[in-house]
Amino acid sequence: MTGLEVIVALAGLGLGYWVVSLLTGGVSPAARSHAQHPPATPWHEVLQVAETATPDEIQAAYRRLIDPYRPDKLTDLGPEFHALADTRRARLDAALAQAQAASREAVP
Repeated sequence: MTGLEVIVALAGLGLGYWVVSLLTGGVSPAARSHAQHPPATPWHEVLQVAETATPDEIQAAYRRLIDPYRPDKLTDLGPEFHALADTRRARLDAALAQAQAASREAVP
């Protein structure tokens, strides 16, 4: 291999590693196993809104956060990415359900 081929190969490996780390959110294997049993995080932290957010703000945050994990955006990715997206979608869905239940309880 010539020096240029080595440089191209290393650049390709670095780029591939960078793309995979972006797609997985830079999550380590230990953190990934922890994601299967996530700690109880308050819904407003998961949805990245204030606890006093309006239903419209909550819905907008949910749509913004769920968008990257839509199945149609993952068609070219492997099954491990689909599993990760399923986990993240489930967490967002649970947070939205908690937020909706909290808002129903708050209404007299």
